[in-house]
Parts: sequence; structure tokens; C-alpha cells
Amino acid sequence: MGNDGGTIAKGQDLRAIYAGGSETQDRLDSNDVSLFNTCALSALPLYSDGIAEPVVGDSQGRLYLKEKVLENLLQSRKGGESRLKHIRGLDDIVTLTIKRNAKGQIVCPVSGVETSGKSTFCYLRPCGCVFAYKLIVDLRKHFRIRDDEPDIKRSECPACAKEFVFNFDIVILNPEKSEASARFNDRNIAYLEKQGLSHSKRQRKKKRKERKTDNQKSEKETVVS
Repeated sequence: MGNDGGTIAKGQDLRAIYAGGSETQDRLDSNDVSLFNTCALSALPLYSDGIAEPVVGDSQGRLYLKEKVLENLLQSRKGGESRLKHIRGLDDIVTLTIKRNAKGQIVCPVSGVETSGKSTFCYLRPCGCVFAYKLIVDLRKHFRIRDDEPDIKRSECPACAKEFVFNFDIVILNPEKSEASARFNDRNIAYLEKQGLSHSKRQRKKKRKERKTDNQKSEKETVVS
């Protein structure tokens, strides 16, 4: 049962919905295939000669070679200028689990949809598993989950069974061509930040000024009581 008394959708249930889902590909939104195969920082390929390098995603839905992000973080900590202002540490990235076909294209592990000029993909923040976004949209409809509901509607990743929240644990990949997708990603990370959480859902360390303010509030409350 979920926190709201509703049933948590199991991975096998989600896979069953898409047992014959080949027709889904025709209805997917537009996106640029090259963005799925290129590091947004270095412009190097994410997959070449049959070798898939470790790939990470940020809260904006961009894909990077993990090695290049680490190099950028190291450079900034040595006093150099960071090219990724929104990535301040490892908590701001998620390592992705990507299924590819023989051509190196990203493939949805449930529906079998491949990256193409008509495909939109996403990943789940808790586990990093990558899926066709249409799968998530259809699952939301199937379980009658509204977009504005609080973060209590949970399900299990159909690939690894790790729990995720429908409305705040989904990151749409490469949303450059869709303002709605970009707003969706921005809304989700803004919600997490209000909860004191990072993109990877780890607790943010409070800055010294914030800790001092909290301590002062605590002291005042103690005096009043």
C-alpha cells in the first residue's frame, strides 16, 4: 500500500501494460537524436565502437560523460571557472542505467522504443533507469495520477523495482525543444530544493549562515518555553 492508502504499482504490472507496446513509438514527442549520443559538456560521444562510457544526468535533463563532469568539478575546486554552475558536487548528478541496441541507440527497456527524431526519453531520479517518457505518461493515466498531486503517489521502477515518486522523481531528457518539458524539470528540482534535498535526493548541507540562523531560532524557542 502507498502512503496515501493506494496500491503501489509493481514493476511487473507496469511491464504488463506495455507487453505489446510497439505502436507507442508513433505517438512520441519530437527530440534531437544527436543529444542522446553526445556529452553536453565536452561534445564527445557517449557511446562509440561498441563501448558505453559511464553517463550521468543533471536536473535539467542533460547527459554528460561522468569523467568530464568530475574533471570540471576538480577544476572548479582548484580555483578554475566551472562550466556547469548548477553542478556543485556529486549530489547534483545521477548515474544513469541505459539500455542500448546493437547500433548504440538508447532503447526503452519496457516498450522497446528507440531514440529517434520523434522520441522523448526520461530517467527516474532514485535509480537512474532510462525510459521512453510516453511510458510514464501512459502509466500516470493508467493509475489516474494527476500532475498536481503531492508526492505520495509512488510506484516501482519497472526495470529495477526501486521506488520512485511519479510527480517529482522523473527527469525529461534533452528538453530543449519543449518549454513544457523544461518547466517540468525546473518545477521538480525546485520542489526538492524546498525540501532541502539535492538532485540525487541527498540531504543538502546547510551553509554556515543558515546553520547560525537555525541555532538562533532554536535558542529563542528554548527561552520562550
